[in-house]
Amino acid sequence: MSKPANKTMIGLFVLGAIALVVVAIVTLGSGKLFKRTTTAVCYFEGSVGGLNEGAPVVFRGVKIGTVKEIAFRFDPKRST
Repeated sequence: MSKPANKTMIGLFVLGAIALVVVAIVTLGSGKLFKRTTTAVCYFEGSVGGLNEGAPVVFRGVKIGTVKEIAFRFDPKRST
């Protein structure tokens, strides 16, 4: 007769399979894996009041992205 099945190993195998399925769903389901992205950097001389991270970027009436980061850079050589 054969040995009885090791219940611990079966449980670990099932948990590993579930973890792989969850990782696959998250990776493939996010849509970012097959999406081509381009980063653009814009500099503004004047006021950008009301601009917030997460705000939509609209070009000719079409939403093309969102604002990811707002940074302040000061160049003392250009200040008057």
